[in-house]
Amino acid sequence: MEKNIPLADLQTAQEHSFMGSSPERNPMKPEEWYKPQGVLTGVFTMDEVIKARKKLGHFKFGLFNELLQIADRRQVSVGFSDIDEKTGMTLDDPKIIGLWDEGKGEIVKVKGRDLTQEAYEIHKGAGVDLHLRESKTVKEGRASSPEQKA
Repeated sequence: MEKNIPLADLQTAQEHSFMGSSPERNPMKPEEWYKPQGVLTGVFTMDEVIKARKKLGHFKFGLFNELLQIADRRQVSVGFSDIDEKTGMTLDDPKIIGLWDEGKGEIVKVKGRDLTQEAYEIHKGAGVDLHLRESKTVKEGRASSPEQKA
């Protein structure tokens, strides 16, 4: 029987911060920014969290509608990055994969805009440290999503 894992336990502190919220558990070590909260607290196993993240594929939230000048009320969809099973850390920084269309029940791509880059710049301008990986530029951030796996 599959466990119903709350979104906050599936997310890393980095993903939670990307949504505009403070992580429920402040990371004590740098690598903890990239590990799912439910694993760090010991409530869920890495295997349970990896399976749940893969099943969901993405999470959505509405905070950026006004900041990104999105006229309608669609929520931003962020792909869950794959997790390295050895380290327990996500492989990539958060990436917006589109907008959630509630009526269609699907993610709609936004053409001509890099919403991820725009969101990173909004956070940077507000003085929020997203703990983006230094080994790459912000524009190289990518995440797994159901569309990318097809």
